[in-house]
Amino acid sequence: MQGFVRSFTAASLEDYISLVRFINEDNRIKLQKKLDAQAQAHNGGKRVEESQMGEEVSSTEGERARDINYLWFRGVKHQNYNLIPTLFREKEDVQGAYSILRLNEDYRYQHFRAKCNQLIERTPDSRIEWMEVMQHYCANTRLMDWSESAITALLFALEYFIQPGNDKGLQYNRATSTPTVWVLNPFELNSRLYDALAGNQDLIRKGIEDIIPIGIDKTEKEAFINKVVDDIVNGKDRFWGVQNKRFIQGIVCLSVLESEREAAVNRIYYMIKNNEFNPFLYLLLRFYNDGLPIGMKALPPLAIVHPYHSPRIKAQKGVFTVSPYYLIGKDKVNGSEDYRPMEYQPNIADCIYKIRILRPYVVAKELLLIGERKSSIYPEMENYANDLEAMEYMI
Repeated sequence: MQGFVRSFTAASLEDYISLVRFINEDNRIKLQKKLDAQAQAHNGGKRVEESQMGEEVSSTEGERARDINYLWFRGVKHQNYNLIPTLFREKEDVQGAYSILRLNEDYRYQHFRAKCNQLIERTPDSRIEWMEVMQHYCANTRLMDWSESAITALLFALEYFIQPGNDKGLQYNRATSTPTVWVLNPFELNSRLYDALAGNQDLIRKGIEDIIPIGIDKTEKEAFINKVVDDIVNGKDRFWGVQNKRFIQGIVCLSVLESEREAAVNRIYYMIKNNEFNPFLYLLLRFYNDGLPIGMKALPPLAIVHPYHSPRIKAQKGVFTVSPYYLIGKDKVNGSEDYRPMEYQPNIADCIYKIRILRPYVVAKELLLIGERKSSIYPEMENYANDLEAMEYMI
């Protein structure tokens, strides 16, 4: 299944940076083709001539794809690590609105919040915000860590090699590690998510019908649902964003959305009805925050940003993807019909790239040469002290 994902190898830091540059250009070309197709459709099927490319026009004619795309990076120590959240690695099925996996998530959330509330610099405002903190500190959740920095992800992939020391355990880890960096276009991921939702009217209905107040008659209820469906199907520019406009376009913060929903809890139906609240953002809350279960491959994971709660998260330029609860029988978990790993989802696999780091000792030395250390990604006093006392990096 991984044939959908483009894979590369890098034997030096220069190779790695060159591949990041290549992936950026590949995404620029893809975006340009999409913009050209939109311009051609706008022109009634006529091809946009090159002479139009620099002209100021009122339509999308000749719009030029931006030179630098917004890419995310995830460094892992072994190339066979799938892009699947740690919670989903537990061999439990999801066959209804509430499942063992959801129960496991609930217990983790309750205990982590109870034991760690006094340890955090700023108390999270919502459950999803707590989940982001939990994921960052290695609790099992539906989230996966990414970084906005290619160098940070490379440091994670090569963590065994940039760590001071040379004991037998570290030697074994270095000998068995196959460092890899995954690269993601989060903008395109969320664009595909919108298209998948817009193409599934039953899913829109499932996510929106719960906010209709008791007492609303059947005719008004159906009119409201039909309006939301029509808005989502025909309103991507309005409710998700316009291609090629901003780096932040289409990347949401679920914790902020949850706070806004909570503030408007008694008015949310009327706000959506009167075009005062984005229905697409509400649906994201239902599927990705609340965990409303959906069919396998119905929607991909969602790329999100989050508040920085500690110097560590800030240093790592941390961002996340969050997966919905996919309905799956226990007999299919980890089988050929388990499409929960991102790289196994055909509708988004071309948003993902994989860079295997060859000669990790060489690349690690190059990172050390330019001043990177373990304390670059874990800026705690213990790691600064270890860096100071490291007379030599035995790699």
